[in-house]
Amino acid sequence: MRILVALWRGIVGLEILHQLLSVAGVLADPTALRTMARETLEQTEGADVSPQTLDVAVYASAGFSALLGVAIQLILLWATVMIARRHRWSDGSRRLLMFFSIYLVIRAVALFGVGAAGVGSIPVALLAVDGSVQVLAGVAAALALVYIFNSETVRWTAEAAAEQDRTWTDPGNR
Repeated sequence: MRILVALWRGIVGLEILHQLLSVAGVLADPTALRTMARETLEQTEGADVSPQTLDVAVYASAGFSALLGVAIQLILLWATVMIARRHRWSDGSRRLLMFFSIYLVIRAVALFGVGAAGVGSIPVALLAVDGSVQVLAGVAAALALVYIFNSETVRWTAEAAAEQDRTWTDPGNR
């Protein structure tokens, strides 16, 4: 159980680093995002859009994306804490981490099939570091899957939920 919790704490840290590197990539070369924002704003507004409006849209979308990513990571960290504390939600938290582990493994494998399309003039070093972080998160997620499907882990989280459900439903224990 400790290994699963340690792996997921590491995954959350790597994913937050990935979010920061993604924002750094947008700041290093916002041209691709600026082009998409211009097309979207011209379709909705129907007129030319000023460069200042484009800059606000680009940086706001990058910031919002990073905040959303960090919020998701905080939820995953909360699920990890629920498992570590053997909370009654630990069984559901184990399932949540299972689905995200599968996603992270698929994303890491998909990195090897993706070419350099859409990267513009983002520094190669930044892309290499970000890709390495994503691969490390995927490998850690694959290891976490081994522990998530371990019969001992399944039993441990199910027993924690059952124990606390008995405590909540038994009027003598309140």
